[in-house]
This record gives sequence, C-alpha cells and structure tokens, in this order.
Amino acid sequence: MRFQRLGVRNVTLNSLDCRGERDGRAIRQQLDRILTSGPFVQSQRRQRFLEYIVHETLAGRGERIKGYSIALEVFGRPDTFDPIVDPIVRIEAGRLRDKLRHYYDTEGMSDPIRIELPRGGYRPRIAFRDPGDGLARSVVTLPANPREVEAQDALLSGLGRFWHYTRDACAEAQHYFAQAV
Repeated sequence: MRFQRLGVRNVTLNSLDCRGERDGRAIRQQLDRILTSGPFVQSQRRQRFLEYIVHETLAGRGERIKGYSIALEVFGRPDTFDPIVDPIVRIEAGRLRDKLRHYYDTEGMSDPIRIELPRGGYRPRIAFRDPGDGLARSVVTLPANPREVEAQDALLSGLGRFWHYTRDACAEAQHYFAQAV
C-alpha cells in the first residue's frame, strides 16, 4: 500500500495489536493534556466536542460520528435538529480545528500523539509519533474496510499521475481510477 511505502503504518483502532489498550490509555492522556491547555481551558463547548469524538472513536464507533449525533449529544439540540437551519456543528468544528492547530503549534509541539479533525468530516485523525525515526503511525485515518483502503489508495495514486498533464500520465491515472471504482 502507498502509505506503507512512505513509512507510515495505518491501522484502525479495532485492529490494533496487543498494545491497543496501552495506546487507548495514551490517547486519553493526550486528550486530557489538550483539554487542560490554554486554547481549550476557556471553552467547555469545544472540550465536550473533542471529548465526544475521541471517546466515540476509541469505543469503535468512529464511523457513526455525524453532525446530527454531535448536535444532539454535545450541543443538546432536539431530535428535530436541522443542520441547514442550525450550522452549530460546522461552526464549532472549524473553531475546534483552529484550536487544535494552535495547541500543536505551541504547547503540544513535541507531544507524542497528535489528534486532528480533518476537514470534511467529524472523525478525528490520531497519529503516534515514533521518537526514534520521527515518522508517525496513523491510527484513525483510513476506512476500516480493506477494500475501501485499496480504493482510496488507487484514487490518490490516480490523482497524483493525472496532475502530471502528459498523455502517458493520464493513461496511468485512468487505470488507477478504474481500480478505485
């Protein structure tokens, strides 16, 4: 797989090896460090949001983290919540991304675990830094289904070739896109 060639090992939390419990404990400790840091200490709302998405991910329910469930569980919205009318989750997700970025640019610069909230979703990405070689071991970045991982890898490879703008590169890209589908 593409990520393995780059030296980054991707696994889901459900498939962690025997160190899974230890990793979960380390992630919770990292979460506590973040929640008590300067960027987060003033905002109970962002603390609850980050706690919710990390705990749901650790519990193996990361694929079920949606704007609707966050609105109900974190922000106390009623069952009739409509994200078109009330953009609270999107707004707070943007603020949470900014605060996490600020934390890792300042206090958390050398932390062994990095928790991020990628744009386009609410499922956190958790990466462990290996102190020996500086590479990260990403924990929750790819879908759990191996076929989805292969499709995503083929799509990324195809896009990489497509942007070379040559006839051969476009033909290779087309091949990768067909694999992804």
